[in-house]
Amino acid sequence: FPTRRSSDLATTAEGEAEGGRRKRRSGAPKQAEDPAEMAKKGYIERTQPEKIRSVRAILAMVRPDWHLLVLAYAALVVAAAGDTTIPFLYGQLIDAIAINRDPDKFTTYMLLLVLTAVVTGIFTGFRGSTFIVIGGRFSVRLRRRLFCSLMRQELDFFSAVRTGDMTSRLSADCQKVGDQVQLNVNVFLRSVIQVLFTLGFMVHISWRLALTCFVAVPCIVYASKVFGDYMRTLSTETQDALAESNSAAEEVLGSISTTRAFAAEASEAANYAKGMAHYNDCVVRTARVYYVYSSTTFTLLPYCAYCLVLYYGAQLTQSPVGCSATAADGAARCAIEAAGLVSFVFYMQSLFAAFTSIGNIYTALAQALGAADKVLKWIERTPQLVPHPAPLVPAH
Repeated sequence: FPTRRSSDLATTAEGEAEGGRRKRRSGAPKQAEDPAEMAKKGYIERTQPEKIRSVRAILAMVRPDWHLLVLAYAALVVAAAGDTTIPFLYGQLIDAIAINRDPDKFTTYMLLLVLTAVVTGIFTGFRGSTFIVIGGRFSVRLRRRLFCSLMRQELDFFSAVRTGDMTSRLSADCQKVGDQVQLNVNVFLRSVIQVLFTLGFMVHISWRLALTCFVAVPCIVYASKVFGDYMRTLSTETQDALAESNSAAEEVLGSISTTRAFAAEASEAANYAKGMAHYNDCVVRTARVYYVYSSTTFTLLPYCAYCLVLYYGAQLTQSPVGCSATAADGAARCAIEAAGLVSFVFYMQSLFAAFTSIGNIYTALAQALGAADKVLKWIERTPQLVPHPAPLVPAH
């Protein structure tokens, strides 16, 4: 138990905070840091968990819906396999139309393309709707656990944390984490499985071109990892700045009569503008880093890989010298057929689109984990004064 009673600490903190607000409203010089606010922040930092394994905690909350996850993953695999098969069918159709001109082959692969599109569409819709249900159930579970944890906290916690901060965690932050489970985890897993299937087809067509294409992949993966880690840290700072500004606005609007009594409208507006400036600074820093990340990984590296693969693929279609696509008249078969090169280019587009999607979603997931860190810290926080399990009743 703390050395001071909970009610005494709460009363002292509220008195110091109210005194500081009156001084600011009366035109007294503003200090760099309010001692009462520093004491409150220090109390929260000392009493909350230092480290939270966010991913493990989120997976534990999703675990009750494991049966839905199994169905979603099964539909995900089928849909990803269908998406990966389509570029191969495109290459065969172009070969039958423009290169070897085979009407029977064109009809066969056209029917396969239509069948693949229908099956892929059915399982894609099933996958998406299942993840929506999972995300909604997770969001409800997260909010309920946070609310129940807040109800168990001691009075000093409510004296140190503004009401706006708590409502912001219950609304904005929980919504952001729930949206990631509902949408981005779905797309992220689909993109990962699609990358695996695509790489398998590319290696099957030509392992030489596949290795050439992989020159740009490690750079994209590393850049996405570094950018995502930075965005997780910056997201936490952005959410804190926004929550603090909302809390200050809620406090002022909730006591508007007191604010007008001290003619503090201008000073409170300046304080809110200062909080919004901090938030805008975080957004600008995000834009600067995103400029370098997007221009490098979304445009420069993929197009360089395209040029390298097309140049090398042109050499393979004529290697060895005097080769033939059908190995007719005893000639050696070419290292890659023209239809195979066309399919490979389509697979490259699919591969880089999947990596772009993974990079964007990894960044969004990192931002969501930044928002989830404080929510989960409040969920896992142990009350400093444990409430009595049974209500107090008068003695007979």
